[in-house]
Amino acid sequence: MVTKVSHGIYRMSDESPQEVALKVYGDVSRYAILLKYNEDWGAEPTVIVPNKEGRTITVEEGDTLKTIINRLFPGQFYHMYIDKYNVWNAGTPVEELVGETVFVPER
Repeated sequence: MVTKVSHGIYRMSDESPQEVALKVYGDVSRYAILLKYNEDWGAEPTVIVPNKEGRTITVEEGDTLKTIINRLFPGQFYHMYIDKYNVWNAGTPVEELVGETVFVPER
């Protein structure tokens, strides 16, 4: 089931709040807002990113990156979302995320 959300879910790979802020907002100075929403930084493999609208979906057995993007954004060009998926989900292969929620921003 595709869900529209107002806060993004970012999958980390040992990144600092400043590195994540630069990647997702394009502004390293916005790291403080990440810490406000994620008090236990690094305790979980994902962090909440406020003010990033997008769509989430739970990965199912047999999914591919293409099937996930097509379910998230039906009728859109699949290639437009590959880089966004990889940035927000740390480039983790889809088959390793079965049962987990992935996020792709709308813009």
